[in-house]
Amino acid sequence: MQLTVVNFISVKQINLKCFSASFVFKSMSIKELAIGLIEGRITKSAWVRAVRAWPGSDFYEIDLEAPDADFSAFKGTAHMKCRVAPLIFRDYTICRWDAASKTCTLMIDAGHQGPGSNWAKQVQKAGSLPYVGIEAHRCPVAAYPDLFFFGDQSALGHFLALQQLAGADKQIGGAIFMPDHAHQDHFRQHYPALPLTPVYTKDNLFQRLTLLKSSGQALVCLAGNSRLVADLRRSLRKAGFAGQIHAQGFW
Repeated sequence: MQLTVVNFISVKQINLKCFSASFVFKSMSIKELAIGLIEGRITKSAWVRAVRAWPGSDFYEIDLEAPDADFSAFKGTAHMKCRVAPLIFRDYTICRWDAASKTCTLMIDAGHQGPGSNWAKQVQKAGSLPYVGIEAHRCPVAAYPDLFFFGDQSALGHFLALQQLAGADKQIGGAIFMPDHAHQDHFRQHYPALPLTPVYTKDNLFQRLTLLKSSGQALVCLAGNSRLVADLRRSLRKAGFAGQIHAQGFW
């Protein structure tokens, strides 16, 4: 009889464990369903037409077709808020766009840890890309004949967008921190129309920045890592630059 009681308790414990596991599974399914419903209500879909990885590292260009986007309304640089994980969204600058075809390109630096970087490495051609919307940030590039861009490689898309907004009649100069030799070659080969000097070190970037002279005809645009942007701005003011500065920190 004692053996029978022990067996009965063991079976009961197993049944309780199975019930608990089933309950957890059902709870997770309900949570996932709820997330799917929420995201379905707030997101739109763009379609991935091409993905290009720069040589040797995690830097990507993603070409998109976004049927719901109105690129003709852009008055400043625009960020697309992309869904990178369940209920997690990241902003990426639209570096080039065409209003007629409703196409655009994102540039994403995925060289650091995070859900955005993990997502960018997995984006596939011909797939869909959920996004919440597109938000514009004004920058008065059209009001100045001379533009100077300084920042790190994560700001390349931002500088390309500013160039498109400014138009072909502007004088553009500056430098971009790009420590990878292969990336510098790729930049010179594929973006010869953006007249920025790639430099290997941040010291080189700061040295070029502090050579700028104050002018009411020039706008200096600083972009990239937030700490770097703050240091560049501080260094420029310390060097006596009294002109207009537009700063945009990303991460």
